[in-house]
Amino acid sequence: MSIIKARSPFTIKEVEAAPPVVLPVFTCAETSITGLAIAADGTVTNPTVSVGTFDSIEPSSFTTVEEDTVHNVTVFVTYNSATHRPPSETSSEIGCVVQVTQEGTPTVDNNCKNWQVRNPHPTDQAFVNYQDCSNTNTTLYVPAATNQVICVYTGTVPTVMGTLNLAYAINQNTNCT
Repeated sequence: MSIIKARSPFTIKEVEAAPPVVLPVFTCAETSITGLAIAADGTVTNPTVSVGTFDSIEPSSFTTVEEDTVHNVTVFVTYNSATHRPPSETSSEIGCVVQVTQEGTPTVDNNCKNWQVRNPHPTDQAFVNYQDCSNTNTTLYVPAATNQVICVYTGTVPTVMGTLNLAYAINQNTNCT
């Protein structure tokens, strides 16, 4: 502060102006990106951002994958002019790369067929022994008065056992899903 002398009984006090507030440049570090997800079938759940406004993602669509797959997804966010300066002189948005894991959906071997195991007896339980799609020997309990569909390795036939031997298996001749 300085005092300026003048030819009057008054003095003038000069107040220095506060330095201008310089907003920070908007960067990916300024915002948290949460909620971005890719379902096994490729459906995308868009993210939310803590600072700025979510615009879009690239790529915006995905196909079904057999194994868990990590994708690098670019999330585009527009800066908030009240809290930040633009990310560049030519753009009001920034692209932030986020890694997202898409859960895989293993495909079922087309060498497997659906079989229906029927146990019509009202009290007799049955068991079925069969080779599953991974060609592993499997035993399954079939309660009385029920039907169950099993997926059997092609070229093998399930063996059905029960006290009264009334249970049986029918090849539906359809691919397993």
